[in-house]
Amino acid sequence: MYAVLYIGVKLAAYSLWCFLGLAKLRSGSDASAARALMLGFVRLLLGLFFGVVIWFASSVLLSKLGYGLPQNVLTYLLVYVPVRWLEWSIITVILKPGSV
Repeated sequence: MYAVLYIGVKLAAYSLWCFLGLAKLRSGSDASAARALMLGFVRLLLGLFFGVVIWFASSVLLSKLGYGLPQNVLTYLLVYVPVRWLEWSIITVILKPGSV
């Protein structure tokens, strides 16, 4: 039950953020709730796919660096941050006028 709630909250947050992006980057008529929900769902799927990439890459990196707070911070900065940047960059390209 918690997993369903977690996914629902993430979908709502991603959809809201995409709605704000649509309103900012496109004309107000393109900022519909349905389009934002669809983009939020795309972002959720990207997160699922890249979550596996993050898990694998961080596991490999931590096994090479060792375990501890400095290694965790370094792994976070080297893996998690660039992957999240890539995910939101994909959504931004979709949000740009004329791209979809």
